Amino acid sequence: MTTAEPELAAFREELERVRSRLAQAHVGEDERVDLAAHESDLLEAIALEEDLLGVGKAGEEGKKSSEQSVEELTRAADERNLDPEAKRALERASKALEENRAEDCLKSLKHCLRVDPTCFQASLQCGMLLANKGDNDAALEYFERTVRTQPGCLTAYIAMSQVLQQVGRIEEAEVVLKQVCGFAFDHPEVWSALSRVLFRQGKLEEAVDTIKFAMKGGPEGKFKKPSRDPMVLFCLAYFLACLGHIAEPCSLFLRICNDDPSPVSLYLAAQTCRLASDADLGSKAVKGLLSAYESSRLAFCSELAVFNATFAAPQWEDAISGRRREEKKAGGTEPSAEQESRLRIRGKEVSLRFLACVDSCSPLRASCGSGDRAWLSMGSEEEEESVPFREVALALKGRSPGEGGGWPEACRAAREAVEAEVAALAAEVVRPKGQARQKRFAGLGLTKILSIEVAVGQDFRSWVTRVDGAPRLGGGGAWEDPVVEAVVHATGRQIFDGTLREITEGAGMRAEDQKLFSDYQAGAKTFENI
Repeated sequence: MTTAEPELAAFREELERVRSRLAQAHVGEDERVDLAAHESDLLEAIALEEDLLGVGKAGEEGKKSSEQSVEELTRAADERNLDPEAKRALERASKALEENRAEDCLKSLKHCLRVDPTCFQASLQCGMLLANKGDNDAALEYFERTVRTQPGCLTAYIAMSQVLQQVGRIEEAEVVLKQVCGFAFDHPEVWSALSRVLFRQGKLEEAVDTIKFAMKGGPEGKFKKPSRDPMVLFCLAYFLACLGHIAEPCSLFLRICNDDPSPVSLYLAAQTCRLASDADLGSKAVKGLLSAYESSRLAFCSELAVFNATFAAPQWEDAISGRRREEKKAGGTEPSAEQESRLRIRGKEVSLRFLACVDSCSPLRASCGSGDRAWLSMGSEEEEESVPFREVALALKGRSPGEGGGWPEACRAAREAVEAEVAALAAEVVRPKGQARQKRFAGLGLTKILSIEVAVGQDFRSWVTRVDGAPRLGGGGAWEDPVVEAVVHATGRQIFDGTLREITEGAGMRAEDQKLFSDYQAGAKTFENI
């Protein structure tokens, strides 16, 4: 018996005594109120102890209680003890957040903190809102304030680690998550977050060792949740595959697919089966993958876009941020204001966007969406619009050519700038980072999708202004369709013309019968090899 078990037994005995007393008819109203409050406290104490011990609870009510985290129970207890004015401010903030009034929400949260500086719910939400706005320094201050007030708030630690990664302080993010693992061992999300931070630094072997330690349940093997968590299993399988292992990741991906056949797990199962020379299981995974696309094209592409953003070779992020630092140091690739200003149509700046799909960096095998639309913006994504090239050409009709020629020359020069940018990035990505090797990612059939924006000047010269290694879906807008087309192109090329072609053909699946194939073929003409 552990030291916590006698306390659990005592709490249960006390709960029985309290409930027995409450059942008596002659108990006064004041005493009944006190007993009810004591009963609530005992239920929370029991839930906390059972969560620590991993004890199962009988009955549906006990099952729901066991699923609550220590953090959630603590938050509920603290909310009952809030100052009434602070509680009203929290309620106003919650209503404002539901109505997408972020500024009003922030005002109410800050008022709550003035009334009760220890309200960690308010400081946590302030940090979340500020992080979404891109105010990372202020967000970190609120997250740090939250963990000082409530050291057990897992959400704050994980959010803090994410912001630290965004600002390039990845070693600090690792330290934060390792601290959390020390007191929140049975929370799988902490272990998967830590392993991804290690992965981003190229520490693949340490990431694998970390996950295996968590799955064993700690020194005494008493923690069970990490070994059953699908994301923990996925990270283990993926990092092993990136290290060059075949059999174990193949087995793990197939296990994941049995429980949760998502597009990403099916794709990686097919790739690892190919490497393991198991065409039968590989063909089953490919069939599941093609079926997932037919079920929901948008959900399929959205998940693969997130994977592209989160689990690409860590060298990509270094290369993209490194290129931007070099350009700033050298004065940038953008011409100075004295030399020229941006080309404008209807008062909006004109830019071109390209999606590049990189299958391999050495040798360089990549394609680039040719694009037939320009993007007009006043500096806000909400106000941007896309227009066909022909409309731009009509709007510019009669304008004299500049140093860069005219509109057609500007479009050709923009594509050349994109191709040069992709080649420069690929030259950086081939360099090893820890145990991460780009060739292993390419061997798994992992295509990196990049969004590259090119500005056009008044004299029709063009220059690269931004590279995004994480184009995603979900925000709507005109840019969503091109991202979907890029995912379809990258995935379709691997299945029908690349790494999975033999498995697909050997399974007796007619490509012409597959929706993914027809969509891939339809969009192939818009992508040209670099």
